[in-house]
Amino acid sequence: MRPNSLQTREILFAYFMMPPRFLSRIDASALHNEVCEALSYDDLVFTYRPLDSIQTSPDPGGGSSSGFATTFERREGRGAFRLLLENKTVREPLRLLISHVWPTASLDIFDISADTVSRNLPDNTQRVLAEVRIRAQCSTTSSSGINYLLEHVLRFTDEQKDSFGGNLNFASTKIEIPGASPTEDDQLANPKREMTLEVLREDPSRLYIELMSQWTQVPSSVRPGGQIDLSSLRRITEPPRSYIQDAQGYLDRVLQSFP
Repeated sequence: MRPNSLQTREILFAYFMMPPRFLSRIDASALHNEVCEALSYDDLVFTYRPLDSIQTSPDPGGGSSSGFATTFERREGRGAFRLLLENKTVREPLRLLISHVWPTASLDIFDISADTVSRNLPDNTQRVLAEVRIRAQCSTTSSSGINYLLEHVLRFTDEQKDSFGGNLNFASTKIEIPGASPTEDDQLANPKREMTLEVLREDPSRLYIELMSQWTQVPSSVRPGGQIDLSSLRRITEPPRSYIQDAQGYLDRVLQSFP
């Protein structure tokens, strides 16, 4: 990778929270005002969508309940800030999703937004998962994204490259790391990771990168209905900044490992 060539296109951060919650349009409007005041924004576009008659049982006669989705959004040049709070069904966690599209902002916007939403939810709301997605691009030392991906990341031999039978113009690879229990002194340790590297379609000399990092309350190794070791439960209590910086650090380390 070319030094200092990494450009972050978008950061997305999400908390998933239990128990499920329903916000009326009035409640969502009041939250919108709180977020506007906390961020000193007077141009956050407010939308609210009730999700009526959501089936809560596979049995058609098993009953239904309303859900909702509310969005606060602000265009910023070629980018945007967006906050989504939604609960699609009474069986799913409440999801708070905060995103900032190119150019990405200071991490303060994530912390302030998440804190404002949390302060306006009931006290018994518990975070059960935190997720970060980073979408970025970078330049390669060979000025060819596909050659760099094949030679330096996948480490294909000439014979392996020739086996594809012609000139390639696109390639992609995905790295997956399963999550595990946190260590006693570091609740951020051992998240689930998925990273995709592929040729940037709009500029084949570069690579597109997407990293997903996910911290779950219950380790992914625990099967549904299985016994849970309480010491293995993860506390989802850190602000968004901590999770985002952990994901950024991991991305930097991986990219620096490539020549």
